[in-house]
Amino acid sequence: MRLLAATTTIVLGVMLAFAAASHSSARAATSPFVAGDQLVYAITSELQQHHVRGGSKSQDKVAESSAQGTATFTVYSIGADGTAYATVAFDFKGLNQGQPVEFQSVTPGKILPDGQLRTKAQVGLGISDAIGAANTTAGEVAQNGLLAVGKTWTNASKTPFLVLTVTRRIVGRTNYQGFTAYALQSAGTGTLLKTADGQPTSGTITVSGTTYYDSQDRLLIGEALRTLTVVQQSGSGSSHDDYSAEFNVVLNGWTHASPVPAQNQGLEGTQVSPQPLETSAAPTPTPLLNAPTPYPTVTPRFGP
Repeated sequence: MRLLAATTTIVLGVMLAFAAASHSSARAATSPFVAGDQLVYAITSELQQHHVRGGSKSQDKVAESSAQGTATFTVYSIGADGTAYATVAFDFKGLNQGQPVEFQSVTPGKILPDGQLRTKAQVGLGISDAIGAANTTAGEVAQNGLLAVGKTWTNASKTPFLVLTVTRRIVGRTNYQGFTAYALQSAGTGTLLKTADGQPTSGTITVSGTTYYDSQDRLLIGEALRTLTVVQQSGSGSSHDDYSAEFNVVLNGWTHASPVPAQNQGLEGTQVSPQPLETSAAPTPTPLLNAPTPYPTVTPRFGP
């Protein structure tokens, strides 16, 4: 049984529903970035499936995967609309059904004017899903214009696989490494219509999370997101599949490129050397206190 593949496919369905409800309308603007800037996002994902069979001999088959690492965006040019074009280096370790996985790769990417993080290559174990979910939130925040504590909006969407309604609410502001970030809470519920292979089914979906967004620099600071999908087995009142996912995307640091010294301006081949900012520990976004609780997931440790 392709348990974790099915988990990822259903999570993608949730992300597609988010995307259907959000249309980025970021205006052309001066980018907060310059060539040579480097942004490092720490990303973790945990995927889990429970295949539960009831009856006289109850059974719970569990499959898990997880990954943790960084996506480093190194900006090399700025487009006329404010898009920052970058190379993106992935560096991740993880477990896939008990087997260790490690991967590093480099791909073209960009940071859109509304803070969305785009990469040409897609990576598994939930990493690209985590980025995609955070992108959808960033796009919605930018689309909603002037932000203020207490502002709320709701999106209802439908795909061939599910219907989903998500409510977003700005609940506060916080300071982080010189950024003023709005805290946005998300809560959603939905109904499953089809399985990953297109078969009619019934099931429920819950989504919850917290996102931090710097509206001045139009920058994603972090997001924690949970999804839980419960699929009822056809013809059974006690057998079901539970799919849970937990994603975290957090800005670890923004290294600004040093300005070119005045005496070197105009010289061909001048190198711009990145100069790190003074940094402090990145905050970890926390889900809603009343969020649906997925089944317990074990976070693996790497190294000694």
